[in-house]
Amino acid sequence: MPTWLSEGLADFFGNSRIDGKTAIVGEASPELLYQLVHNKMIPLDTLFRVDRSSPYYNEDSKVTMFYAESWALVHYLLVGDNQAHRAMLATYLAALDAGEKQDGAAAKAFGDLKKLQDNLETYIRRYAFYEVHYPAPAEFSEADLRVRSISEADVDAYKGGLSVARGRSQDAKTALERAIQLDAKNAHAYQNLAMTQYFLGDRADALESASKAISFDPQSMVARYLRAYLTFNDSPEERNPQIETDLRAAIGGDPDFAPSYGLLAVYMAGQEENLPEALEFAQKAISLEPGNAEFRLAAAQVLMRMRNFDAARAELLTAKQSAASSQQTLQAEMYLTSLDDMEKDAKLATEAAQSGGELRRRDALGIDRDPNAAEATGTVSEVSCVAGLKLQLETANGTLALRDAPGRGVKIESKEKIPENFTPCSLKGSHVTVEYTADAGQVHSGTIQVLVLLDAQP
Repeated sequence: MPTWLSEGLADFFGNSRIDGKTAIVGEASPELLYQLVHNKMIPLDTLFRVDRSSPYYNEDSKVTMFYAESWALVHYLLVGDNQAHRAMLATYLAALDAGEKQDGAAAKAFGDLKKLQDNLETYIRRYAFYEVHYPAPAEFSEADLRVRSISEADVDAYKGGLSVARGRSQDAKTALERAIQLDAKNAHAYQNLAMTQYFLGDRADALESASKAISFDPQSMVARYLRAYLTFNDSPEERNPQIETDLRAAIGGDPDFAPSYGLLAVYMAGQEENLPEALEFAQKAISLEPGNAEFRLAAAQVLMRMRNFDAARAELLTAKQSAASSQQTLQAEMYLTSLDDMEKDAKLATEAAQSGGELRRRDALGIDRDPNAAEATGTVSEVSCVAGLKLQLETANGTLALRDAPGRGVKIESKEKIPENFTPCSLKGSHVTVEYTADAGQVHSGTIQVLVLLDAQP
């Protein structure tokens, strides 16, 4: 859900109250109205683009106005003018669910944003805010209430979880470390600490904390998912049964948490095992979050492994359309390129089989190549020979992080004679073509098979 809508709904319903036998929803907030009347409104095209990293969400001088205007717009759309504008909000949400980006969804639902802004400002100045009255919920009987005491460590664990959910990672870390000092086996504290460490960039510590949480509570769904995610991303090409075990446990703990299904689909696709089941997992993730491009990419990876090229292309085109970041767009484009190559190779293989021949792919040097390998040309921007060769290759489609395969090394070739004193450690600045095996689920990284020097002198 867009940040403005999430926060606007929170304030809209957060200001509800129960008066005797009546529940009142939509009551105007005097504090928010004061902000709206005494400050300049945020342009709606800016409001719609605010996310949790935006100054409007983090700076004290801006965030209060962001909350106030988000509340006012939600109030206008839900109950303004006797609920006359609800259809616009329904259209907006439907467009987002269908994969539209923010700008497209807003244009489809609201039309002219300048006109909507004028209408909203008029609505605020009228001071005529509708409320919705409902019968108050039935009172709970004392017999229905259950109370349990929690320890001081549990209190800090909950405080830490709330802080990390609000993006206050340092406050969360302080509370959670205090919780663990009070109770060294508090699984809830370790689970929330793992999340905090992950958001702070301490991946190794996050992995250790997630493992401790699981050791104290094997049913910790969040810790299970996070451990699987971190383990997979550290070594995406390696088979690790723990990843699948953790993800299946996470799905069992929360069947509506889409990322568990998506990651499990990608992992299984990389292992090329149980592909029909992997596709079911990807489709389940899509059904839970239709507008999430990551799950479309996951489904495409499975379908490519299944050689269902038409269905894979459809998922990739949808993912590209609904991409929420430039990285997702790049991934979709690179997968589409790989899909084109796979379709060409499949066609060649069919033709070769029909003619009784054998499929072979040759490069510019006339050397046979693996028909399933990816290929990229660019300039080496960074290189390291510590614990094996690692390099960054700047290509027209973005940066690739490549490395040699442990125990196999890299085959170096050139149209010209390679100097006797040549070393791969001196590749920085060289123009090269690299044939590589892409990591499972990662189009921008992989292991090098062959490296061809294109420069006259490396």
